[in-house]
Amino acid sequence: LTISNAYRKVLRQALGNARKLGLEKKARRLAAILALVGGRRVEEVGQDSGVTVETVVEWVKRFLVGGVRG
Repeated sequence: LTISNAYRKVLRQALGNARKLGLEKKARRLAAILALVGGRRVEEVGQDSGVTVETVVEWVKRFLVGGVRG
């Protein structure tokens, strides 16, 4: 998964906002996307996030369709 540095910054900001607002599920999903963008494997991200590989794949699909809002 590859994104521009500018969009990576947007993701980091959205992650910070989600954490501040207590939106734990959204924060976990955004953190996972950032980890994938950073080169982590889907399996690692799933294990670190406490979810299945299938869930991480669904998060990626949501991100690809809806961006940060996905």
